[in-house]
Amino acid sequence: MSKKKKELSDFTVEELNGKRKTLRTIIGMMIGVALISIGGVIYSVISGTGEDNKLPALTSLGLLAFVTLISNQKVKAIDAELANRNSN
Repeated sequence: MSKKKKELSDFTVEELNGKRKTLRTIIGMMIGVALISIGGVIYSVISGTGEDNKLPALTSLGLLAFVTLISNQKVKAIDAELANRNSN
C-alpha cells in the first residue's frame, strides 16, 4: 500500500515552520560544501595539481546547485503557504 503524499495544506503551522527551518539548514550546509569544493578547484588550478580531478568536482558542484535550487523552491512554497494562512 502506498502512502498519499501530504500537501502543504495538510501540515500544521508548527510543522511547516519546522520543515522550513530544516530546509534552510540543509541549504546552508550545501552552500558551505559548494564553497569548499570551489576553493579546492581553485587551489588545484593555481597549484597545477589535479588536472584529471576537475570534472568530478565540477559535476558535484552542478549537482549541489541543482539540489539547492530545488530546496529553495520548497522553502518558497512553504513561505507562500504560511503567508496564505496568516492572511486568512
